Amino acid sequence: MTDDADLPETYFAGQIVQYRPRRPRIADLNVSQRRAENVAGIVPPSKRNGQLPTTEMHLMADFSIPPGKPSNDSEYILCSISIDTDGLIRMEPDFNAMKRPYLIQTGQTSGEMYEYFIEHASDPMARIDMERESQLFRALYQRHQEYNAFLVGTQFKMPPKNAHWISLFGEIIDGEGFEYDDLFVHFLLDVPSGCKAKWDLGKEPSHLSTQISMKQSDNRWHFGCPFAWLLESEPVPSDALSRPQLLIEVVSVDSWNRYRIEGYGYANIPESAGNETTIVHTWRPVGDGIISQLRRFFIGGCPELDDISYVSVPSDFQGKELSRYGFRTTPSGKIRLRLNTVTQMRAKSSTDGRAFASKARHGPSETQYYGMDKGVEDVLQAFKRARRRLLEARGILAVD
Repeated sequence: MTDDADLPETYFAGQIVQYRPRRPRIADLNVSQRRAENVAGIVPPSKRNGQLPTTEMHLMADFSIPPGKPSNDSEYILCSISIDTDGLIRMEPDFNAMKRPYLIQTGQTSGEMYEYFIEHASDPMARIDMERESQLFRALYQRHQEYNAFLVGTQFKMPPKNAHWISLFGEIIDGEGFEYDDLFVHFLLDVPSGCKAKWDLGKEPSHLSTQISMKQSDNRWHFGCPFAWLLESEPVPSDALSRPQLLIEVVSVDSWNRYRIEGYGYANIPESAGNETTIVHTWRPVGDGIISQLRRFFIGGCPELDDISYVSVPSDFQGKELSRYGFRTTPSGKIRLRLNTVTQMRAKSSTDGRAFASKARHGPSETQYYGMDKGVEDVLQAFKRARRRLLEARGILAVD
C-alpha cells in the first residue's frame, strides 16, 4: 500500500478493480434512487434463477516476466472464496497442507511450473468455543427435528402391535411371446388368511383388467396399467400367514369377438420394501387331440381354469402336496411387472426398529414379510440363553 498520488496503476490492479465496488447503502441514496433500488430489489436477478446472491474474493498471481507487460495469459487464480446470504462459505480449491501441491504451468515460452499449498493458518478454536459451537449445533438439530415433527403432525396412523401394513404400488408394463394379437390382462390379488386388502378407490373389485393392446413394432404389447393395494395383517403368529400373490390371466379377443386364453401366471409380492421389476412366465391349458386346436382357431374358446387361484397353490389348500398329474399345459408368453412396496410396522423398542430398518434396506433372505419382528425377538432370546449357559459354565469351572 502507498499514498503516492503519482504512482501509475498496474495492469493487475486495473483488472482487479471490478471486484472492489460495493452496493451503496440505502441511507446514502436520494429519494429517486431509493425508489429505483426498491423496485429493482424486489426480485434480484440471482434469485430468479434459484441462486442466492454471493460475494466472491479471488486470490490471484501474476507470473509475467519483467520487463514484459502483464497480460491475461500471465494471470492465474490461486483460490476463490465466496459467501452467500445464508452464510455458507465456499472455497475452491480446498486446503492441501501435508498433501500433494497444486500445480500451475504458465503459458510463457519457457513454460515454468509452479507448486503451491493452501494452508489454514487461523488460530485453533478454544475449547470453550468448541463446546459452545457443539451446543449451538445440538440446539439447531433439535429445532429442525421439532419442525419436521410439526410438519408430519400427530395424525399419522400407526398399525397395531404385532401387525404389518404393506402398501403395494405396481404396474403391468408389457408382454411378449403370445400367439394371438389384441391382448388384455385380467389380474387380482390373492390375499392369505389373516390379512385383508383395501382398494384405494373405494370398494375393492372382484378383478381388474387392462385395456386391449395391439402388437407394436417391437413385438410387444404395451399396457402401462397401474394398480395399488393396502394390505393389513392381523396380529397373529407369522407361521400362520403366507405371502400375497398377484394372479394373472392373459386373454385375446379379435374382431369376431372370439376370446382365447393366452396364458396364466402369478407373481409373489416382494418380501422386502423397495422397487422390483419381475418377469412372469405364463402357461395355458391344452385339450386332447386336434379337435381342441381347431376349435381354438376357428371359433375361439379353449380349456380354462374354473378357479384362477389354481395357478399357484390356493390359499385355502390344507394338504402337504398339491398334485397336478394329468393336467396338460403348454408354455406361453411373458408379462413384465413393476412392483413398489412400502412396509410399516410398530417397533417394540429402538433396537427392534433399527433391526427392521436394516432389513428393509438390505432385504431379508428367507424371512417372511409378516415375521420380521418375531424373528428379531427369537434371535435375541436365543442369544440371551446362550450367554446364560456360558456364564454358568464359567462359574462351574471357577468353582472346580
